[in-house]
Amino acid sequence: MSWSIYPQESIMHRVFKIQGMQTQFTLWRCLGILLVLTLIFPGCSSQYGGYQVSDDDPYFKNFEFVADAKTNTEIPQSPRDIKLFNLDGKEVPLSDYIGKRRTVLVMTRGNTVPICPFCSTLTSRYVMSYRQFQNLDTEVLIVYPITGDFSTNEINEFLGETEKRHGWKREQTELPILIDPHLNLVDYLGIRKDLSKPSTYIFDESGNITFAYVGRSITDRPSIESVLGQVKQMIKSLAKQEPSPTEAVDEALVEPVAE
Repeated sequence: MSWSIYPQESIMHRVFKIQGMQTQFTLWRCLGILLVLTLIFPGCSSQYGGYQVSDDDPYFKNFEFVADAKTNTEIPQSPRDIKLFNLDGKEVPLSDYIGKRRTVLVMTRGNTVPICPFCSTLTSRYVMSYRQFQNLDTEVLIVYPITGDFSTNEINEFLGETEKRHGWKREQTELPILIDPHLNLVDYLGIRKDLSKPSTYIFDESGNITFAYVGRSITDRPSIESVLGQVKQMIKSLAKQEPSPTEAVDEALVEPVAE
């Protein structure tokens, strides 16, 4: 009777070889999956809600926001009695603006780490478009929430990074940028999320909120064009309600009917 068997060391060698091949295959498989995910989701990161931004990314300055935004939340009571602070540390009641002219109130996410590129981009776009709002007799307020007492450290870092990335200087704009210490305005509006959900509100001349949009994600924000459209529609509606000068004169000349 004849039979053969591999020597013990040969069997162990083959086992290790097979295990090594399996490990190598698993490693390459993982690398392949990672490569596919990288191609499908470039720069994927939880830091920015699934989008990693770098300074040399050409898409950085081309974020697309909601082009035809409509009110998507319950209209809150007017926050005109809330007091914020300007960059000089002076207390500023919102009533200095709201109720005196049309006003767009833009709530950024606030002191996030790292700096939110969507807040940075949208702030820059409002800076660049500020004259268009002024031509419509409309004020724009950018609000930066912080958790503690008044401080300019965080806002200066935010604005410095925003200016560098988007090529503007704060001294070249008159757009009011306000700080919300202790998230007072955030809590009044009911939009707290970490710090604040990105939100936009439009007030008419009487201080009533005519448009309210609360972002469902950090990228969900009305575009500048959409907000300008809302303001123009408000002006158009107001013009329809007001009588023309001729109609006003005719109404004044109508004699009351005797009873």
